[in-house]
Amino acid sequence: MTTFGIHGTESQVELGAGLDPDQIDVQKHGWGTVVTFLNVRPIRDDVERLVWIHLAIPTPLRLEDIALKLETVRPETAPELPDAMHVWDGGRRIKAWETVNELIAALDRGAWPVNSELEWGLGLSLKWAFPIELDPRGEPPQFTVFGARATFGRLAETRRPYR
Repeated sequence: MTTFGIHGTESQVELGAGLDPDQIDVQKHGWGTVVTFLNVRPIRDDVERLVWIHLAIPTPLRLEDIALKLETVRPETAPELPDAMHVWDGGRRIKAWETVNELIAALDRGAWPVNSELEWGLGLSLKWAFPIELDPRGEPPQFTVFGARATFGRLAETRRPYR
């Protein structure tokens, strides 16, 4: 098995249609990326207020003439799990957990099983949805992405050179 990881400072932030850039604060620190919701006023009532964080994880497609498959992914976040997680091979979504309950049910020894061959490269997308109204007396909601890891195993041996 081979494990690759990426630090949370490499996070790419994508705002859902229900948020404007002035409604969140993104801070990159030496230990990760912190996203804080400052003002979640509705832009449109029919749109969920959400943020996607995208992480591109270094991906070994072959190692010494041996094809590899993605076995597991493991994001490191706080204070809690994201609301959804998608696993991408280039532009092809190969696995998705759409709710926190699905993520909890699929968790196996600290990681999420994927078991898929990759052709292009690994992307991990994490979604957080936030309430429409915030308590003005409380702390604004926030989350931190520290990074993510992926574990790769042998798929098959081959004599063909990699294309």
